[in-house]
Amino acid sequence: MKIARKGNEKESIDALNGLAFELRNKDPDTAFYYASLALQFSEAVQYELGEAESNLATGMTHLVVGDITESEKILVFPLN
Repeated sequence: MKIARKGNEKESIDALNGLAFELRNKDPDTAFYYASLALQFSEAVQYELGEAESNLATGMTHLVVGDITESEKILVFPLN
């Protein structure tokens, strides 16, 4: 799946992460979807900031839906 023309991958990933953050309170399922896409694409192009932001969006969305344990796994454990 192509997300953008060559050279604009980071902008597209940033847009997906932005959507995930924006939707985390209103539509968590869609936020999970966009964050997951952003993570996949970030890994494919080795964009570490995109990976970090998608993990943050995923972790924050888990907090919104009340899944503290999963949120901790994503947000806290990588710091150790």
